[in-house]
Formats: sequence, structure tokens, C-alpha cells
Amino acid sequence: VFTSGMAAITSVLLTFLRPGDLVVYSIPTYGGTATLMNGLLADFGVITRQFRSGATLDDLHELVGDSHLAMVYVETPANPTNELFDIGLARRLADAHDARLVVDNTFLSPVWQRPVALGADLSLHSATKYLGGHSDLTAGAVCGNSDEISGLRRTRYEIGTTPSPSTGWLLGRSLETLRLRVEQQT
Repeated sequence: VFTSGMAAITSVLLTFLRPGDLVVYSIPTYGGTATLMNGLLADFGVITRQFRSGATLDDLHELVGDSHLAMVYVETPANPTNELFDIGLARRLADAHDARLVVDNTFLSPVWQRPVALGADLSLHSATKYLGGHSDLTAGAVCGNSDEISGLRRTRYEIGTTPSPSTGWLLGRSLETLRLRVEQQT
């Protein structure tokens, strides 16, 4: 758990990307994510390239070219358009290049979509939205296997994106009613 959704995203990107690495990401995507991809990451020497829904595996391989693909980043449904991206296709691309697949699952929440079960290495959430659901907390969350999370935990401590205990309490309270709230909202 992180201090915000952007803190979760930033921590993931800083943990798993290095200068010279390529990350391909779906667009549209949340504005803060796009700004981070094309701003700070580019300043740090990470190469970023975008793709749109409807891209084929051949299109994506062409986008990668000879670069070292380290991460495929997909936000599905996309914010703010609700465009959908094929997580299975993204997984095939990641596998072909021994890359990590990260899925931002904020809009569907774990009630309607579970990206790790669909092949993602990490699933991100802006917990400020559905996971929190009561407009009284700002947080982010990342789910994945223990090997992925252990490196991420170190980054979280080093850059100070650990949430307060009261945020943890509020989020725990909110998760008790997540399914009921999301089903009713839908």
C-alpha cells in the first residue's frame, strides 16, 4: 500500500526500470502516468513508446524493434475513455521479450477484473477511488507475487511512499464493503 495511486505507479516504475530500458504503454492513460512516462522516466534515460487499443502483436513487436523491452504497462479500462486493452496480448508481448507486465486496474477493481490471474506480474490500483470508496483517503496499492513485491517494498521505504496507519485503517474498513459498493455502483 502506498500514499497515493501515483506513488504506487512511480514506485513500480523506479523499481523495475533502468536507463536504456524500454517501456511500452497503452494510451490513453491517466494524465499523471503519461506525464511520468514522458517526463521523469525520459530524464532518467528510460525509453517510452505508446500503443493504442487494436494494436496487433506484430504492431507491438515492430514498436519494440531492437530495444530492450523491460516492461509492458497497460491501463484497462483506460482513464478517462474506458478503452479496453487485451491483457493476454500484452502478456504474449512481455513473454516474447522476457519483460514484466504491469496492469493498472483502478477502474474495474478486483471485483470485476483480476489482472494477476490473467497473466500480469503486477496489478496497480489508485485506492483513492473504488478501493477506498468513501472519499476520505488517498492511497495506492500494488498486488503481485512475493518476489515482485519484495523489491517494490524496498523502493517504497527509500522514497517515502509508505502510507500512515490511519490510511491503512480507513482502507481496511473500506475493503469490507468493496464488493457490495462496486456491484451497486455498477
